[in-house]
Amino acid sequence: MLRSGAVYRIVNAKSGTALDLSGTDERSIIGWPKHDGDNQKWHVEENNGLYSLRNVRYGKYVGLESTHLKDAIKAIATENKFDWEVKQDEDDPTVFRFFVPGTVFNLDLSNHGSDRGGTPVEIWGKWEGRNQCWRLEQL
Repeated sequence: MLRSGAVYRIVNAKSGTALDLSGTDERSIIGWPKHDGDNQKWHVEENNGLYSLRNVRYGKYVGLESTHLKDAIKAIATENKFDWEVKQDEDDPTVFRFFVPGTVFNLDLSNHGSDRGGTPVEIWGKWEGRNQCWRLEQL
């Protein structure tokens, strides 16, 4: 499982792109080809079984553009801590899913996991798609 206080690169299981806080607007959470930039490194902090993801470069958290939960709500960087429920995937225990606590909504690399740089990360209801699964590379 995750180690609280550790730093990770979070890589989409389908595309191989990393969870990236865009340097263009310092707000968009996107998939981008892996590199060594601090905008692709995330401090993982545990609190009562839930986890927040704080960007190393900008100090912002992975949160959501809206509190009205439904498919296709964009993940964005926020100053306010946002907690995620992290679970191993049921079919592949080497990857994880990041759920809005108590819901079926989890982080999803849009366009069915496109490997194109700049692909938005959103929440969608859980399905078997590999674009909702993420590998954790401890740095």
